[in-house]
Formats: sequence, C-alpha cells, structure tokens
Amino acid sequence: GHLFQGRYKAILCDKDAYLLGLLKYIHQNPVRAKIAEKVDAYPWSSHHAYTGRDNPFCLVDTDQILRLFSERKSRARAKYREFMADQDTLDKANVYAAIDQRLLGDDEFVERIMVQHDREEAQIRQKKKSLDEIAKAIEQRYAITVDDIRSNSRTEDLVRARRIFSQVAGALGHRGSELAKYMRKDPAAITRQMRDTTQKGEVRVVLKWLGGNKSTNQA
Repeated sequence: GHLFQGRYKAILCDKDAYLLGLLKYIHQNPVRAKIAEKVDAYPWSSHHAYTGRDNPFCLVDTDQILRLFSERKSRARAKYREFMADQDTLDKANVYAAIDQRLLGDDEFVERIMVQHDREEAQIRQKKKSLDEIAKAIEQRYAITVDDIRSNSRTEDLVRARRIFSQVAGALGHRGSELAKYMRKDPAAITRQMRDTTQKGEVRVVLKWLGGNKSTNQA
C-alpha cells in the first residue's frame, strides 16, 4: 500500500509460486491504479531493484527472489523481466483471502501453521505468571499489598511499586487494559508506568524472583 495506508504487515507464503505471484501483484499495483502505463514507468517501486537499475540508495535485498529464477544474476534479471511481462498473476480475491492477511498457501499449509501457532501460544500462556502472582511477589519484596496498589495514595514507595508492577506485568505479556482493570487505575496512567524505564534494575529482580530465584533480600 501507499506510505500512509496503514500499519506494516507481512504475509507468510507457502511456496515460491505464491511468493512470486504476490511480488508481481504488488509491483503491478500502479498499473491497476492507472497511475502508470507499465510497471517500469512507476519510479517509486522496488521493481527497479530487481531489474538492476542503478540506485545508490537502494535498500532492497533482491538475492532471494532472483535466485528463484537463476543463480546467475544477469540471467535471473532477464527471467524476472519475462515473468513481470507475463499477464498471469495472483487474483486480487486470492491475495485478500489470505488468512487474516498473514498466510498465503494451500489448506494443508495454513492448517499446519495455525496448529504450530496455537501450540506456541499455549506454551506462552503456560509460562506467563498471573497478575495475582506478580502482586504477591511485589508484596513479598516491598511489603506493599494489592489493596495498597489499588488505593489512591501517592507516596513515593507506592508510586514506585505500581510502576514496577506494571512493567513486570507488561514484560510477561499482560496488556495495559488488563492491568488498568486489575489495578483499578486509569489506562493512560498505566501506559505511562509501562513506558517508564527508571526502575529497570528492580524490574529484572522481580522477574528473576517470579522465575524461581527468590534468594534476593527484601528491600
């Protein structure tokens, strides 16, 4: 898409054919949008990096794609030009039918990747400590309870403990909205606490504590 269209996203492709088809589809976007008569006429495209047009500022790594055509770069570029001249390409419906616009491949490939993803997610959830467990670690180390954290008091010790709690929870995969609900605080305040890096050392100590190393002396 264009520069300000949206957030960056990537599509995991199953086979070389899908990858090449997707590449062609993207490079032909200016032609379909009728802002260029042909792919070569559009200056703001990585297509030119694949054809070998000189550009001292080029940041595109073309080797992986070109090797799909030939190990010899000159022949690979010639084959690439032939490929781009061929009108056959991925249909738009097929591109946007990609699962959540992340996967592009046949049903077997999609199923395999989704099963692997679900397994990895389950492992992460299994390792992630609950907010109650994090709160207990904070209480053991700083003698500050959950009720203290949820209170309106703004003593120096409490502000520090809330900040550490938020950063530890964030490091373990908890969302800011989840923390705000648990701590009964404004989500914007929680976001600020999670971004604050002044307690990095203490955050590391609590993370080690939660990981099973509780030999650190209570502060």
